[in-house]
Amino acid sequence: MSGWYYNSYPFSNTTAGSTITSTTFYSTFTYWNPTIYIECPSIPETDEQRQDREQRQVEYQRQQAEIGKQRKEADNRARELLKQHIGLDAFGKLHEVGYIEVDSQHHKGRKYRIHKNAYERIDVLDEQGKVIDRLCIVRAIQCPDDDLILTKKVLLESVEEYALQVANHFRP
Repeated sequence: MSGWYYNSYPFSNTTAGSTITSTTFYSTFTYWNPTIYIECPSIPETDEQRQDREQRQVEYQRQQAEIGKQRKEADNRARELLKQHIGLDAFGKLHEVGYIEVDSQHHKGRKYRIHKNAYERIDVLDEQGKVIDRLCIVRAIQCPDDDLILTKKVLLESVEEYALQVANHFRP
């Protein structure tokens, strides 16, 4: 059962400030489903619409600058908190070699290597320093990378067995 069907619906084009009609043809093929968009030419915007659009753009840029400033402040606070918690030597090692190591509380000789890159998995090392497992612990909310590093460290030091239970495991 193949063929084409047609849908036409109005929508507000917010960048141009005018309402136009978009015509879309949908394919009903099973494996290949192209969509073709055909737009009618838009009505020229008025001076009032242009001023409104420019005002929205200025407001958007101001908001983005404020968000960037807040993120930079959050990154700085997270960096200082991590530095206070792990100490200057470990903080220097983190930025020099790209990871810090946390000793296991429950498994003798085992260490956890937490990488500077927040998206990197946690390496589980045996007594000889060989990677025996990799743990994936992801953030549930957006936060600075340094906060995620500190969270992983505190999690492994305080509730190691729980962290091992909830983490996704990837064998090397």
